[in-house]
Amino acid sequence: MTSNRQGRGVMFESPPRIYKQEVYYGGRAIGRIVDQKTGHGSVHKVTIQLSPEHINKSDSNWVFYVEKGRLTAFRIAPFGNPAAQGDNICGFGSKAALNWFRFKTILTNRIYKARQIADILTRRFG
Repeated sequence: MTSNRQGRGVMFESPPRIYKQEVYYGGRAIGRIVDQKTGHGSVHKVTIQLSPEHINKSDSNWVFYVEKGRLTAFRIAPFGNPAAQGDNICGFGSKAALNWFRFKTILTNRIYKARQIADILTRRFG
């Protein structure tokens, strides 16, 4: 993922229950939430900015989920490609929703499926 002043969008099917502004990975804060908006059909976009040392470590293999009121990054595959500027990322409202996604995509390309979900939600957002 690359980052700019506006940050990167994480797309959710409905407004997530996020209470903390920090973004986490592996139990450590790696960035912060800069904006949240609800669009058409309850699709919700959370805009994040990652710290400089994590921007280059994050690729298309990252998704996000909400746990204990905080946004957490998760790698759905060992490797990924750099995300294009303006691409949004797939978000899940809970770890259970993420695990269900992982189970449903066990025999498919998870990065492709997560990208599809994020694209669909981005179009529905408006």
